[in-house]
Amino acid sequence: MRKECRSNIRRARNNQIDGRTARDVRKKYKMVLRQCRRESWHKFCASVEGPRPAARLFKILSKDRTVDVDDISMPDGTYASNTGEILQFLMDTNFPGDTKLNNIHDNSPYRASTEDWQMAKKIVT
Repeated sequence: MRKECRSNIRRARNNQIDGRTARDVRKKYKMVLRQCRRESWHKFCASVEGPRPAARLFKILSKDRTVDVDDISMPDGTYASNTGEILQFLMDTNFPGDTKLNNIHDNSPYRASTEDWQMAKKIVT
């Protein structure tokens, strides 16, 4: 049908057929095309069963703002007892051998230096 429509438009430009005939065929083609797109969309929407597991997890976690990470199982089978232990375990597991954060004391707050603020200004702008 598309081929016929394009052919009629070409022939109408060359004055081989009436322009009204070409318009009618094009109008009919567009109506059929819209109908096919609509049917395809309805078929696609009917085939979707539900959100993907990751989207479902994100939806669940985004509703509860007070999610605590307290059920971390340690290698010896016990559960972590405090936040510091959890963070230390996660750091050792995901970044083994990284001693930079292990030297920071829990009671001393980290103060950003001038170089840190300049780097942040370059990145954020």
